[in-house]
Amino acid sequence: MLDRIRKNIHSISEVVRSFLSQVTSFTLTLAGGLFSDIKSLKIVKRFPKRPIRFIKKYSMQISFGVVLALFLTVSVGEGQAYQVGAADFSDITDFSNEGFLGKPQVVGQTVLTGETQVVIPYRVEKGDSLTSIAARYNISTGTLIDYNNLKLNQIEKIKPGDEILIPSEDTDTSLAWLEGLNKLKTEEQEKARQAELKRLQQKRKFSGNLPRIARNVGGVSILGVYRNLPSYGAVPGQCTQWVKYKIPALRGLIMGNGGQYLVNGRKYGFRTGSTAVAGSAVVTNENGRVGHVAYVEQVYSNGTMLISEMNYIRSFVASTRVISVNDPVVKNFLYAN
Repeated sequence: MLDRIRKNIHSISEVVRSFLSQVTSFTLTLAGGLFSDIKSLKIVKRFPKRPIRFIKKYSMQISFGVVLALFLTVSVGEGQAYQVGAADFSDITDFSNEGFLGKPQVVGQTVLTGETQVVIPYRVEKGDSLTSIAARYNISTGTLIDYNNLKLNQIEKIKPGDEILIPSEDTDTSLAWLEGLNKLKTEEQEKARQAELKRLQQKRKFSGNLPRIARNVGGVSILGVYRNLPSYGAVPGQCTQWVKYKIPALRGLIMGNGGQYLVNGRKYGFRTGSTAVAGSAVVTNENGRVGHVAYVEQVYSNGTMLISEMNYIRSFVASTRVISVNDPVVKNFLYAN
């Protein structure tokens, strides 16, 4: 709209300039003729000679001055038509329409363009956790984890002074992060238990004092050292000896290694299945190819069970532990009672 007005004013000024130029030329011609006529008349004698002589002498310069004055007048008029001077853009609120919903917002190192999302930088304080921060801003913990690119092992390690970005949109309301964190904790606990068991196994030569070395190792409770048990047809000090000690129906039977208890048990007419029952034998894929067998002491309502076994820590040492009935190491159960 402004460009159109400017073009129209420019066209009008050009017409005015041309007209004034013609008027100036006509005026100069008229003035020259007038001076000639005055000179030829006797009336010229009535005028002072000095001004007339000055006009005659500097007629060319005077004409140029008149033309220059007219030109400046037209130019100044044109400039005023264009409003040359301090521009007023107070009514202009948007210079572009290419996806922006206002000016870009800068938050830290994040530049938001074309979005209405607002990111709040939050500095972690003492006693904060990701879940408490998420609850404070009414947003899911999973969203905070994803937006800040946190790994599972970093979730519980935020400390005072760390900066967490709080987005305005809730993008991940699932609890996948919690499942992953619990799995990671289980793996870490298992690593710690294995490390402690390895340390304990290095004390084999002190087997007589084993119960006094530790009564609870990484979630494994030690029952004691059993060197005087009858073999019951099993290799002394092994897992099979303990299960035959706990389940009299298996004594004297050729059951093989721990991993063979399911197959050989069915040969003797015993039932097998996937349901944990107190008093049954549980076969696991632990201890490599030979497998492992233990005795189910108790089954809990939360899906775990207490088992007792021998040679889990070392030979002749009996111990207990609690594992899930759905633990990947569990193969199946033998019901021989």
